[in-house]
Amino acid sequence: MEAVDEEVVTQPQQLIIDHGGAILFASLNEEVVGTVALKKVSGDEYELCKMAVSEKARGNHVGLILGEEALKKARAMGAKRVILYSQRTFNDSIAINLYYRLGFKEISLEKGGYDRCDIKMLYDFEVHDYLKNVADRLRNVVTDYREKFDQIDFKHWNKKPSLTQWSRKQILGHLIDSASNNHERFIRAQYTDKLSSPGYAQDDWVTLQNYQHQNVQQLINLWFTYNMQLAWVIENIHHLKLETPCVIGDNEPVSLKFLVEDYIEHMVHHLQQIA
Repeated sequence: MEAVDEEVVTQPQQLIIDHGGAILFASLNEEVVGTVALKKVSGDEYELCKMAVSEKARGNHVGLILGEEALKKARAMGAKRVILYSQRTFNDSIAINLYYRLGFKEISLEKGGYDRCDIKMLYDFEVHDYLKNVADRLRNVVTDYREKFDQIDFKHWNKKPSLTQWSRKQILGHLIDSASNNHERFIRAQYTDKLSSPGYAQDDWVTLQNYQHQNVQQLINLWFTYNMQLAWVIENIHHLKLETPCVIGDNEPVSLKFLVEDYIEHMVHHLQQIA
């Protein structure tokens, strides 16, 4: 324990409570088995700190519950951001895994902080809520349309409006191609400062994969499952990477945020053609 830790632990009222922070406790069978503090850093930023769980309470998800309640408390106190400092290898990385599960994202660690810490993490309420809403919209869209697909007669899946136009089945195949191409973009844009990604020959992809003669139920299942995975990917996008510039083919740069939103709009456009 560093000197700064000892100071906070021995003076919680003066250094946490009186400065606009909060201390939470967890109990099990009427016994306190865990605690965590929210230390106010600035007007709308708090630090999650001093989390500890009794060894005899391990396995009861006390740390997870404390973390979730601390975030709720921080939101109620007007926080827009919550940060934390930790050590990657502490307690076999159990703490780090917990923070990732709660939705924290790693950010740059400044010098001059805690000596033992080698990682800084951030929870941004506004970005977290935005990504959750977008992901839920995608989940709702694919769930609603999967139900509508059940009402389409088999022969209508194969019918082409004209020789050069796609059938419903081919449109669905195109949406699978869109999912696979954008999946790569959503990931790569998070570990680079600027994404450059090729476009793809949409008609060639549809033709070469022979979607017209594939089992339609297989296509529906793949499309649905792939987009459920993409919803998870979107929900977990790094809070600081939404504005990453992305260049697709010869097009002008757009942000990762735009790519995500445009992906869903493009899907809805084609889904309305199918059902």
